[in-house]
Amino acid sequence: MTNPDRGIFTFYQIRPRKIETGGGTAGHTWRVESDSGTYFVRVRGLRTASMSRIHFDHGLRQHLHSKGFCAFPPIVNSQGDRFVVRQGKTYEVYPWINGLNYNHNLITKARIPAAQALAKFHGHAATYRAECENLIPQFAHFPSPIKSRPRLDDPAAVLDVIDWMLNAHAHAHAAIQHARTRVTWLQDAYNRHYAQLPRTVIHGDYNCFNLLFTPDGEVAGVFDFDWAWRDVRLRDVADLVLFFGTRRETGMDTKSIWSLTTCPHLELNSMTKIAMDYHIASPLTIEERQALPLAILARWVSCRAEGLIKVEPSRRSDFFLHDFEKPFRWYDKNADHFVRTLLKA
Repeated sequence: MTNPDRGIFTFYQIRPRKIETGGGTAGHTWRVESDSGTYFVRVRGLRTASMSRIHFDHGLRQHLHSKGFCAFPPIVNSQGDRFVVRQGKTYEVYPWINGLNYNHNLITKARIPAAQALAKFHGHAATYRAECENLIPQFAHFPSPIKSRPRLDDPAAVLDVIDWMLNAHAHAHAAIQHARTRVTWLQDAYNRHYAQLPRTVIHGDYNCFNLLFTPDGEVAGVFDFDWAWRDVRLRDVADLVLFFGTRRETGMDTKSIWSLTTCPHLELNSMTKIAMDYHIASPLTIEERQALPLAILARWVSCRAEGLIKVEPSRRSDFFLHDFEKPFRWYDKNADHFVRTLLKA
């Protein structure tokens, strides 16, 4: 699909003059210019297009916006809805927000603002009272027996994906089996903390592709609440550290799952600093500080596993195994120092 269904614009009294394709791997996005203004149009991904998911997402955006947070609800159309369904696709229209995509020039300037924005988000989102689904459709796009779980980044779900991979990629059996051993250890280690971790409404995908910035590094907008959920807030903090506390050595292509999930250069000092930036703005419990390196690993392996379905079958083992060990080696070398530093705060 190269352009949105033009029929949706009649619901918003928009007469497009120019339509440009945006990025994203799950849905489709466009920048639309018209006499009445400029808009951002998107199609929701199939996994997050249920009515319950949409209403939780839109209600959260409206709640945050009412608190003065830089989140923006979809525009209400002539039917009184914030979305339009056309030929099985769920469209949303938003006001266009000017800002810079995260880039190498913003790495240092954006670190503290990104941490502070996440802390503010958690503070405001904690007062959002809407009900949330029990199961998360995180792995719903995989074949049976892989299934949705009641928590994000569940290592048990990743183990299911790895077993599926073992059956399909015999040539990489030894490397995939080694990855399975690592994830089995992670499941046991993370689960020892998980029940004690504080829960709240989380963003669920707080990565550098879902924020816009001003030239001086301030956050101009936080977007893509498709995965907003009630879960451990450490999931978002792990995203913050993994995406904003590290340095990417290659360009970032928002249309490529390979680019979106590539392992960045993991720098202990900058990762520790951004965790501290968040902690200063919104103190982490002792249990959270102890578990944060494990949450980072859980987020990493979940990204690799979840992204598999967007890769051509013949290259899935290459995708999953590419730099798979890198964060684990970082953990083996640095986790104790990372935790000790946080516990001193």
